[in-house]
Amino acid sequence: MKREEYNSMIKRYEQGLAIIDNAQNKVVVLQKEIREKEPVLEKLEKELTIQNEHLSIELEKTDKKNSEVTESTRVQNIEVEKVTVMVADINLEKDETEKEKDKAVKLCESLNIKDIGEISGYAKPPKAVGFVFKLIMMLFDKEKNVKDKNDLNEWFAVAKKELLSDIGGLIKMLVNRIKKEEITGKQFNKVNE
Repeated sequence: MKREEYNSMIKRYEQGLAIIDNAQNKVVVLQKEIREKEPVLEKLEKELTIQNEHLSIELEKTDKKNSEVTESTRVQNIEVEKVTVMVADINLEKDETEKEKDKAVKLCESLNIKDIGEISGYAKPPKAVGFVFKLIMMLFDKEKNVKDKNDLNEWFAVAKKELLSDIGGLIKMLVNRIKKEEITGKQFNKVNE
């Protein structure tokens, strides 16, 4: 029995050695395959490193472009805000202009033919009257007939001939001009001179 026991142990020992030997052979084969594939792995590692560098560069470029787009968007938003404020200001000015225009129309419509007729009787009007008729002449582009543009009396004299001969027509012309808002920038600039 002991012999059988020993033989069984020897057999197991030999089987164990065979398994170890087989495993060692496999390890040798695997090590050989690894050595053979090492250059390929090194090449792949280099390629991956280069690709990572390219990706990093592209990522930096993308980040830079994103930040440029963000800055551009911020600047555009500021410009949009400015334009919005300008539009609001223009609308406010337009509303105020409409109110002033309505006031001017009512004022012109309230002019009395008799009072204006009395003014047309002046030989030398007060400066304020001369100035008002200078503005009216400029409003209707009649300044070409005035030789001395600085002489309010001459403005008034030409206005008497060209506008005050038909006072009712003058009032209608003023109302129509204001209603149609036909006062040009050129005429406005002339008034400011």
